Amino acid sequence: MNRLHTLFDIYKSNDFILNLFMSTIDELYEDFAALNLRAELPNMVLQTSYEITALIVGQKELGQLSTGEKVTPSYGSNYYSTKKEQLNPLAGYGTPDGRLTGAFDAGLGVTIKGDEYNVESNVDYAQNESLTQYGPDFIRLSDENMTAYCEDTLAPVIHDYITEKTGLIFG
Repeated sequence: MNRLHTLFDIYKSNDFILNLFMSTIDELYEDFAALNLRAELPNMVLQTSYEITALIVGQKELGQLSTGEKVTPSYGSNYYSTKKEQLNPLAGYGTPDGRLTGAFDAGLGVTIKGDEYNVESNVDYAQNESLTQYGPDFIRLSDENMTAYCEDTLAPVIHDYITEKTGLIFG
């Protein structure tokens, strides 16, 4: 404790160091005031939307909704269930994965409106009952994947933005 007290006394007694330290704090404060994270966040999400769609495709390959439950209803035909299981055994027999040609997944994209993001596919048949019957959780991130996206993809982009604007480096 004496050592910290002594260092503080040195800083306090040296006006140059104190002014430099305060100047740096003032500059940092101004840099942080210039951050507009709320306005930039939608752009960051759009910039990294490829990861959102990739995580959703991964869920679909497992035949899972964003809730973690299996996609239902199951395929009605045993023949089709067998054929689909041969194409994608990860989903399991009879469990829909919404993938035959890959066009639906390739057409997935993210849009932002206000504070919400939306995932849709731009293929003509995206609104057909054959896909909409699975509900909105069919192409929504699970909580686990949302956490992974935020921590592994979005956070580094936010860190880079803050570093660019303030010079602050994250460890």
